[in-house]
Amino acid sequence: MLGRFVVSALAALMLCVAAPAAHAATVSLIDPRGDVHRPSAEGYERVEGERRTDIVRTTIRHKKHAVVARIKLLDLRREPGLMVMAMRMRTNDGTYREAGVEASRRIGWRGRSDVEARNGRAVDCAALQHEIDYRTDVIALRVPRSCLNRPRWVQATVIQFWLGSRQMLIDNPHNSRGGFNVWTRRLHRG
Repeated sequence: MLGRFVVSALAALMLCVAAPAAHAATVSLIDPRGDVHRPSAEGYERVEGERRTDIVRTTIRHKKHAVVARIKLLDLRREPGLMVMAMRMRTNDGTYREAGVEASRRIGWRGRSDVEARNGRAVDCAALQHEIDYRTDVIALRVPRSCLNRPRWVQATVIQFWLGSRQMLIDNPHNSRGGFNVWTRRLHRG
């Protein structure tokens, strides 16, 4: 009896080791608190105590039918100004897209989303979806693979910003600097 258990356990362990990782198409980024920036004459300067654009965690997944980004913020709020989550994507065939979710009092707090090509022209992406959950401080964006020419792999970069009447606040989950010219590793379809 014990021998069967050991053989079964070893077989299960071998399957776990030999099987490709189910999360191979996922990147999770933990972002330190307090690394929100604003543009300045020198590039970017840190803004102490800013919570509304402070990203805590980001997950980007390249799934069977879509690329999905989910960010958790420290304190997502409905307040004057324009709130934007943007994701840039580049693929194995050279396709480049920028997808975004924006919300404001004028647009509506449920927000709207769109996809653009490198030249700034809108890309028809009818199945694009987003969700903004103010209760859990989460914004999610789902970009169908068909809007990206069904890539084998994708790299992405995410940024969150808030634009008020007199200032712009920026955070990215890739590093603790203000800019966002950083890409994930290649995420192959999961």
